[in-house]
Amino acid sequence: WDCRPMEHVSACYDKLSYQDDTAHRFNKVFTKLRVLELVEFEKVLLMDIDLLVTGSIEDLFELQAPAALRRGMNDHRWPLSTGDRIDGRAFFGAKDNGSKWSWGQGTGINAGVMLLRPDAAVFA
Repeated sequence: WDCRPMEHVSACYDKLSYQDDTAHRFNKVFTKLRVLELVEFEKVLLMDIDLLVTGSIEDLFELQAPAALRRGMNDHRWPLSTGDRIDGRAFFGAKDNGSKWSWGQGTGINAGVMLLRPDAAVFA
């Protein structure tokens, strides 16, 4: 395990599809992209601080990077297997003011655990 302090990357609110009281939760989420600068590693497993690891996670490094868990409802419409590519066009949708759960994100990935391959050119 190697924890590294990182300088925050702040979101540009005027570029978000919404500017309401929920927008602040993503203020520093782009800081995770800084792992792309860690080119001394072949792969980096990025894990949120609220995780509790209770066993070996070594097998996650056998996955092809990038890798993450698709989030959102599946309802068997997207029968995916480990390693399948996902279509990111459905990640963000329009805000539905009739729903308390709709804030512009339709689906996406759970960025709490992501396996990335560092690449300084991609980060730049």
